Amino acid sequence: MADPISFGASVLGLVGAAQKVGELLYAFGSSMVNAVDSVTKLNHEIESITAVFRVLGALVFQKETQDIIRLPPSPVQPVIETLLTSVTGCVLIFSELENLLDEVGDVNTSVWDKAKWATREGAAKELQAHLERHKATLNLALSALNIAQR
Repeated sequence: MADPISFGASVLGLVGAAQKVGELLYAFGSSMVNAVDSVTKLNHEIESITAVFRVLGALVFQKETQDIIRLPPSPVQPVIETLLTSVTGCVLIFSELENLLDEVGDVNTSVWDKAKWATREGAAKELQAHLERHKATLNLALSALNIAQR
């Protein structure tokens, strides 16, 4: 079982990583005259999941949550494991997004630069879909954790 403080610190670190990737995407999209729709949607998804991470981070630091997590055996063990799995998945996706943006490089208005993005757009959409699934899982697990506190 993960220590609640360590888990919370990891979640807060993930907020920073999400913001970094979001800033990269924003700069990337802003450099194009007409930002590709997929860049805009991906950036919105990152902003949305960042909000979920903030809620998760705040919840993990609550005394009630820490007490529930520390109960031997914890009744919310499956929920915590689900949260850890989804958070880990998000870390991997953010890493892949950073790599993808590094591959494409700075995009300006040239046709060649837009073509570079077009070759990687499918991968970006797939990563966005993975983020959406992780966000749904995180929201469900957060709801279960909130119910367990009552």
